[in-house]
Formats: sequence, C-alpha cells, structure tokens
Amino acid sequence: MAEENRVILHGVQSSPFFKRVELALRAKGIPFEYVEEDLQNKSQLLLKYNPVHKKIPVLVHNGKPICESLVILEYIDETWRDYGPKLLPQDPYKRAQVRFWISFFHQQLFETMYLVIISEGDTQEKATKELYEKFEVFEQGMKEFFPDGTPSVDSNKFGILDILLVTTFGPHEVQSEVLEENKVRLHGAWSSPYNQRVKLALKLKGIAYEYVEEDLRNKSPLLLKYNPVYKKIPVLVHNGKPICESLVILEYIDETWRDFGPKLLPQDPFKRAQVRFWVSFIQQQLFEAMFSVLKTDGEAQHKAIKEVNEKLNVLEEGMKNFFQASTHPVDGQNLGLLDIVICSILGNYKAQEQVLGIKIIDLEKTPLIFSWLTTLVELPVVKETLPPHEKIVLFLKYVRQNALKASKA
Repeated sequence: MAEENRVILHGVQSSPFFKRVELALRAKGIPFEYVEEDLQNKSQLLLKYNPVHKKIPVLVHNGKPICESLVILEYIDETWRDYGPKLLPQDPYKRAQVRFWISFFHQQLFETMYLVIISEGDTQEKATKELYEKFEVFEQGMKEFFPDGTPSVDSNKFGILDILLVTTFGPHEVQSEVLEENKVRLHGAWSSPYNQRVKLALKLKGIAYEYVEEDLRNKSPLLLKYNPVYKKIPVLVHNGKPICESLVILEYIDETWRDFGPKLLPQDPFKRAQVRFWVSFIQQQLFEAMFSVLKTDGEAQHKAIKEVNEKLNVLEEGMKNFFQASTHPVDGQNLGLLDIVICSILGNYKAQEQVLGIKIIDLEKTPLIFSWLTTLVELPVVKETLPPHEKIVLFLKYVRQNALKASKA
C-alpha cells in the first residue's frame, strides 16, 4: 500500500471500542496494520496521536490520527464510501435515527452493562434491573426502526448498529461466565447460628453474595449436591465450588479475601492457635451445653445449667488471659473469628434467657463476657445479621416444645 494510503489501527484486542473499528475495516475490505497497545505503558505514538484522552482506538490514515470509535466509524464510511457495505443509511432521516440509537446504545446500554460487570451486591442488582429496562426500550425502538419489525441481517449490508451490537454483546456467553465465576452464594437457614456466623464474616469483609434460604425439612437438590457428606447448611459456593462447615468457611473467607475488611485470624501463629482453641471450646463445649439446657427440664436441665455456668467461667478466665485484660476492647472495624463465633452462639442471649427463664450472661459472674457481648450486639453490622428478638423467641419455644415432647414420647 502506498505510504499516503497507509492505514494503521492502534488498539487492544479486549476492547469493544477497538473491535467495532476492526470489524468496520474488515467489512469494508480495507487492509490495515495493527499496533497492540499496552494500556499500562502507553506508547509515545498513542500519546502523540490522542493527547486529549490518551485512549484507544486510534486510526491513522495518511499520517493523520482519528480518535474515538464512533467518530472513526463515520470516517471509515465516508472515506471508503465505494468499498463494502454502507455503515450509515443514505436517507438523512434514517441516518438521524441510526445516530440516535447509536447514542442510546453507547451511553445507556453499554454504560449500564459495564456497571453490571464491575459492581456487586445491591449495586449490581439495581444495575441489572436497569439493563433489562433499557433492553426493552431498545427492543421496542428496533421494532419501529425496521420496516417489518424484524432486522434482516445481510453480510453485504452490514451497518453501524450491527457493529455496535455484535462487539458489545457478541461475547455475551463469556460475560455471563465471568459474572457466574465470581459469584458468591450462601445456602443457609435464618435461625442457624452457623449460618449467622458466615453471614457476619461476609458482611465484615464487604463481600457481596447471593443468599439461598434452605428448607431443612425439604432440602434442595443443590444443597444435597454441594454437601453430600453431612447434607447440612451452611454451604458457601464460590466460583462454582462448594465449601462446607461454618468454621472451615470462615477460614476460607479470611484467606480468599485477605485484602478485604478485617483479618479474622491473627497473623502470629501462636495467637492463631489460641483463637482456634477457644473457638473449638465455644463450639463443642459451651454451645452443646447451651443446647442441652434448651431441650431438657427438671433435674437434667438443672445439671445442664450448672454445666453452662462452669463453662462460661472457664471461658471468662481464658479470655482474660488471652486478651491480657479484664475487658475485651471491641473494635467494630476489626472484629475477628472469636467475636463472630461468640456472637453467633450467645448474641441472642436475651431471647435464650426469656425462653428458659434463667440468667445466662451475668455482669457479676462473667463481667468480661457480659461487656463483650453487650458491646457486640449493639454494633450495626451485628444487628443487621442477627434475627429479630421476637422471631428468635418464637423459634426457641418451638424447638424446646418439640424436644421435650420427643423426650417424653
């Protein structure tokens, strides 16, 4: 090709803006040289050709740079009007309509689609809803734009709307796969303390997730598939892979999102071992004793209450040694594994006391645990996670009545 007709395209293969220019050139049958840019280390030529935005794509024709993909597309159509398909209609009104829908597509659809990809949680949910609404507007607009309400795709009449559509949503399966790949899903049951601790950890780390409430009397096929060993909740699904058992999940969360939110476990190996020891004690000793109080009455319950008090005393002394203080200074920004576990087991202690008619957490007997818990349950993140008091009261009454009925059957 003569130097004066030389066509050079600076771009990045992953960019839909680049892809729309590449597709237009290929549709027109225009030979071009391609320069792959490193956007983290932009070439001097790119900075020279696009000093305003310093972005790709840039088309260089006859040594002159043309920037901005939509501007480039019209330049290609006007410069090589006798080559390939017309990218814009000849009729001024039709051309105006195309430009209108290009603007809508670019500023509305594309921007919203990008927001869906880069966001998560409530923001992503809102963006997804907005995207569907805009698709409906676009769908209706295209029905009115095309004479018979249906676009007739002809490779010999490939237009600018076709180019935008295919370069933005052509890889829709890949986009869906990427979104699915990064999805975090939690299968749980609202009343479960094991579920509550995982929810709290995810909230502390700021990890958006989809929640699936399981009916434990009629477990879903997905739950049985994800946890075939125990068939229990909670199950965290990340990148399509299930992680089971609440304490295992908590450590997975801490290791996977180590740069998000507070560290759930200390860095020091000895401190970490101590935390794991006391988490195990709370889980296996204190929780089991608490559950015995709930499901028994009479002498058996008196014995279980005594055991709970003994274990609370052991925990009180252990925590004094661990924190090297008579109180635990709770920091709402840096809650750890111990905070999460104690909160999930005893965060609803007032409901437990109301149902059982006994005092469980006593300021005089266990001052550290009392101040620790009363501070924890007032934190906004904890309030958002723990179920409402009355709902827990009703649930505990139901569990107690069923347990006592079963023991006397």
